[in-house]
Amino acid sequence: MKKLFILFPAFFIIISLYSCGVNRPEKEPTNNNENSDPTPSTENVLGKTNEYKEDETMQDNLLYITANGVTFTAKFENSPAAEEFKKKLVKNDLTITMHDYGNFEKVGELGFDLQRNDSKITTVPGDVILYNGNYITIYYDTNSWTFTKLGKIENVTKNQLLSVLGNGDVIVTFSLIKP
Repeated sequence: MKKLFILFPAFFIIISLYSCGVNRPEKEPTNNNENSDPTPSTENVLGKTNEYKEDETMQDNLLYITANGVTFTAKFENSPAAEEFKKKLVKNDLTITMHDYGNFEKVGELGFDLQRNDSKITTVPGDVILYNGNYITIYYDTNSWTFTKLGKIENVTKNQLLSVLGNGDVIVTFSLIKP
């Protein structure tokens, strides 16, 4: 009988310890503090937002060009070079110094090469052109040459472009996200 009194509590202790170690789904912790912030962690929100913005910006087909505090909106061409440029801008905005050339364009080095699909073009104010595969130009006047067109600034005149781009060098930022 003494053995039974010793075995029964030992058996009960073993069963109790075993059940504590079993993996059971845990309930979501509750917070009884009514003033707590229900917002998910910043890390998760930013990760999802960035993925969403990437998809959204690739579908919008818009290029934002900012110089001297003014932003122009351009539409990308439907071309391999424009798509390649867009993919580069998904990762980071591109800020470059552009120089006046020939009194009809601003030109700046991209710092990387893009695929060329040149054709004979007569530019008009607002054309955004790839030149020699590694230079980008914004035309404020006309010129005829063999280029790859990347896009076109919408509803802009030569005088509007000149008033923002000015004479000499200008720092220009190309972005998929409106500033």
